[in-house]
Amino acid sequence: MSGYPLRLAIGAALAIVGIFIWSSFASKQKIVIHWAMIDQAEGANVMVDGEVVGQLKLFGQNPTTAFEIEDGQHEIRVEIPGLKSEPKTINTDAPGQSVDLWLEFEERYNPDGTITPMAVFR
Repeated sequence: MSGYPLRLAIGAALAIVGIFIWSSFASKQKIVIHWAMIDQAEGANVMVDGEVVGQLKLFGQNPTTAFEIEDGQHEIRVEIPGLKSEPKTINTDAPGQSVDLWLEFEERYNPDGTITPMAVFR
């Protein structure tokens, strides 16, 4: 019986560590950007609320990149050389929520007859 308090203390400590680890992973929100439709997107900067948070990179052969974000409203934008881009506003408020965005190529026809190549989120 003399080892019982020690085992109880170790079990309680392990439970606390487990809860901490679970809560730290479960509370993260993320954006997942799928960018197969734009070949030149690899290496493009991804901006969240005006700050660069990383680059679009292949995950194996899969043109998908994920970034962790805080909960709340955010403006997402990519910087791809040769293309203009529009920001996309998203809201995350649930622990572990994932927001999937598809980055696609689009041609915008301007009133003067010119065409503007765009990268847009869907």
